[in-house]
Amino acid sequence: MIPLLQTARELLQTQPTLHPKMTVVEHAGADERLLPDVRQKIMKTADFMIRQRVSGLYGLKVADIVIVGSAGGYMYHENSDIDVRIFLETDNPTIKNLSFFCQCCCCAELDGDKNPLPIFYVNGLFLDIAFAPVRYDSGGNYSVLNDRWATRPRKDNLAARFSPGEIVKGYYLFRRRIEKAIAEFDFSNGTAAAQNLYNLNRLRRSFFSIKYNLGQDYDANIKKFLIYRLFVRRKELKQLGVLLSQMENDFYFSPERTNHGQ
Repeated sequence: MIPLLQTARELLQTQPTLHPKMTVVEHAGADERLLPDVRQKIMKTADFMIRQRVSGLYGLKVADIVIVGSAGGYMYHENSDIDVRIFLETDNPTIKNLSFFCQCCCCAELDGDKNPLPIFYVNGLFLDIAFAPVRYDSGGNYSVLNDRWATRPRKDNLAARFSPGEIVKGYYLFRRRIEKAIAEFDFSNGTAAAQNLYNLNRLRRSFFSIKYNLGQDYDANIKKFLIYRLFVRRKELKQLGVLLSQMENDFYFSPERTNHGQ
């Protein structure tokens, strides 16, 4: 794995232009627009996803199809994914948790692994496309559906504001909070264990929410956002999610609790 300081240094290097494989300036003074072939491929992929997963479900509506994340701004790197979110709205009273519903829509297990979703690429870049409730990212948000910027990305000389060491220090501080909470987890105390699981998930979700809070107070949250991106680049938030799922499974479906429930 790439050393932490090197990864932090890369995160602080912003690009002078938007991603050349994705955007083009049509004429002087105009906003950058998504390349027509890129837009067409994303729309075609989104249409496939919608038909495969949510077409015909009562009360669901596609509100927007949006490019979010680093590829939609100036923080991308050579191998950045294209993060696309199909925003859903619903007035279906049986869908109590739209976020959870959207996660389930992207699961390969939805069809018993008989019809897993294929892997998509656009101009050599991996297309990370998923369903989500309407929640615009705090960076650039390009509406593929409407072919215009929902919110434009902000340029910033991050390397002049922060050192790689600052970002790494913040990374270790948050990581220690997680490790301490996991170490204190006690399966033997049912009430305390359930509360600990809730607190751990809440801590993880609060970290994820940083990218949505950035636009509300950019200067106050940009450092936290960079620390968040360091975790993402190292795939540690995903690993934490897998660990928490395993802990929940071990706790709620342990023989002691199962027998007690009987």
